[in-house]
Amino acid sequence: MRTRIKLLSVALVAIMALTVMSSAALVTAQGSLAPTLVSVTSTPQPAVVGIPVTVSVTFSVAAGATQGTLVSLQFTWPDGSMTGTSSYLPGGTQTVSTTWTPTQAGTAYVDIVGGWTDVATNTGGPMGPYAYSFSVISTQQTQLSATVAPAVVAVNHPFWINGTLSTTANTPVAGAAVQLQQYVSGAWTNVAGATATTTPTGAYSISTSEPTAGTYQYQTTYAGNATYAGSTSNSVSVKVVSKTSVLQDYTTLLTTMNQLPNSAFLPGTKLLLLAAVGVSDLQARANDYGAAAATLQLAVLPHMDGCSATGSPNSNDWVRTCAAQGQLYPQVQNLIQELQALQHS
Repeated sequence: MRTRIKLLSVALVAIMALTVMSSAALVTAQGSLAPTLVSVTSTPQPAVVGIPVTVSVTFSVAAGATQGTLVSLQFTWPDGSMTGTSSYLPGGTQTVSTTWTPTQAGTAYVDIVGGWTDVATNTGGPMGPYAYSFSVISTQQTQLSATVAPAVVAVNHPFWINGTLSTTANTPVAGAAVQLQQYVSGAWTNVAGATATTTPTGAYSISTSEPTAGTYQYQTTYAGNATYAGSTSNSVSVKVVSKTSVLQDYTTLLTTMNQLPNSAFLPGTKLLLLAAVGVSDLQARANDYGAAAATLQLAVLPHMDGCSATGSPNSNDWVRTCAAQGQLYPQVQNLIQELQALQHS
């Protein structure tokens, strides 16, 4: 069943004027002083059953209407209720608005007829008819966000997927069940038992862990109900590390450093950096992950961080080209994060 909204507009003073004006005079006034329809819009879009929708009619006041124009609108809604509004449009582009609450889904058709009165001359005339329609849905659209913390974690150590569920108008959706999914073999799969219920602010938090080192992708989903449409979050990644995977990353770093030409380093400093990485490696093998991370932070990273900070090597850098720093710096940073994850496991 189509919902039909009729907007009937007749300004009282315009009606009085029309009873005494000749047809020719009315046409002349209408052509020179009548406001012009610019647009008819509705918000929100789409409209939602049970949520007030605002219908706005925008006019451009005629340049000759030096003292502005009066417009009166009467909105007759499908449920039989009526809303009247009168507006003085001083000039330029002006909008007349009112609200209505839809009671059923479908397409709402708006038929607009109006009347106007020029304040200076007390002349007026009809406007329209104009046609407009908008969609009314039975559920509100939602949006779901997701973040992960920490982003680097040890095997079998918990990490959390956090986020919020709200309508697209940013109204929190409380008491909703959110499901965690993992990307496995080319498809998103529900993680068994990994669900949460949103708080009054729409927030949720789901904890999980992984037994094997690797990089994992997750997202969350909300199935929806009669009031709120379902939605899916953005995907997030978490890196899960083990002692074995970290030691392999040490090997990769040492290989990269050895393969760089000596000209990429200040004379004699390549051996110093190799030695410092070697010390950190031994500390990690002895399970002293905090000390291993500190060695990299204090004895290695400060000598290759200029390009990441300013775009060129600084005076403290032993690695003298940004190309070489671009290979070494991310690996060292990565190792520090991995060691810190093992330290806190």
